[in-house]
Amino acid sequence: MLVFGYLDRIRWIYDNLPENDPKYRIALAEFVKERFEYLYPEMPDVSGVRFVVIAYPTTDDNPRAHPTRHWRKPDLDIIPAEYQSVDFKHFFDNYVASGEG
Repeated sequence: MLVFGYLDRIRWIYDNLPENDPKYRIALAEFVKERFEYLYPEMPDVSGVRFVVIAYPTTDDNPRAHPTRHWRKPDLDIIPAEYQSVDFKHFFDNYVASGEG
């Protein structure tokens, strides 16, 4: 599913969940799973959801900067690993949720 970014409603919800209780993040992961499967019924069932935090430079030196200085959301697969961290992941069907920083 498309990456959720700055000021998206789901991002606001995620950022305001209690950090010490994973049941809220699990509920949000279940919502993402249900929503994806509803929007894309032709795709395989979702086996897990992960929330990835990206710290990506948006300076003029960045090759992804738009020529008119409007920033574009980069594709997750082109962002170097050092800018990514998995904040939370949840697997469905006999897997357990875990948080990573």
